Amino acid sequence: MHAGCVRYPTKSEIHNPKSKTMKHLLAIVGALAALIVVATPHAAAQTSTVNLTLSNTTAVGNATTTVTSQGFWIKQGAGFAVLPNFVLATGSETGNLTFRFQVSSDNSTWSTTTPISVVVPATGNTAVRAYALVPPTTVDHVGYARLVSVQNANTANATLSNITISRRTD
Repeated sequence: MHAGCVRYPTKSEIHNPKSKTMKHLLAIVGALAALIVVATPHAAAQTSTVNLTLSNTTAVGNATTTVTSQGFWIKQGAGFAVLPNFVLATGSETGNLTFRFQVSSDNSTWSTTTPISVVVPATGNTAVRAYALVPPTTVDHVGYARLVSVQNANTANATLSNITISRRTD
């Protein structure tokens, strides 16, 4: 071979899995494939939040109060999180507030029952910012949900503010 010339592998060297050329080629391809897998960013779950607009922001003590919100979309196969924010007007009671949701397939015709409930205990007159997850199995094949009532087991009224829904959108 002349100086400065490049020797190309023969056809038999390329197709013979025991040849040095084939082993080097496979090692390079394997290393590149591993690098691509490691370097490719994994997609993070995309979420969005909805701040519920309530028809009533006071949950009367020892009563169930209608607080109908707008409907919000639920991704098939994914649940949603409820992040209620409330405070009791007075006292040191720790009774529960039960947030009840209706469901719909079209964001227009709503169930007459409230199949989804989220229960959050009060902490006296200290503001509560809670988190409750509604799992995917609870809302499977449901297109929309909306908050319709809050049952307050305390004697003091509760002021509701900034009730947020977090859900997957990807």
